[in-house]
Amino acid sequence: MHQRAYSVANPDKVRAIRRAWRAANPEMNRAINHNRRTRIKGNGGSYTKAEIKAMRIAQAGICAYCAYLYDPEILTIDHIIPVDQGGSSDISNICLACDRCNKSKNNRTPEQWVNRWYLR
Repeated sequence: MHQRAYSVANPDKVRAIRRAWRAANPEMNRAINHNRRTRIKGNGGSYTKAEIKAMRIAQAGICAYCAYLYDPEILTIDHIIPVDQGGSSDISNICLACDRCNKSKNNRTPEQWVNRWYLR
């Protein structure tokens, strides 16, 4: 109850604190948003920061789709089977892709994503 009262009384402070946390923890913020989206859709699954960190080490900066080498911290989280098509946020449905591949893949499965930019 006290937290809610503080939030109502100090919306600007709370907004600034949340914004600062999101800026300092982008990976956790993404995980929270992905897990929330799949929970709303009823798809289930979740992943942790530790699992993503282990995946970054395992992939060694290589994009899952175009196989180019990048800085491991630049790779973005991608749902192999998109949430819109029933994919979960389980770690087995997650891979790390470069921003270009992830954005061009959008909400398609790898099989549906035939217009790969790196094949042109």
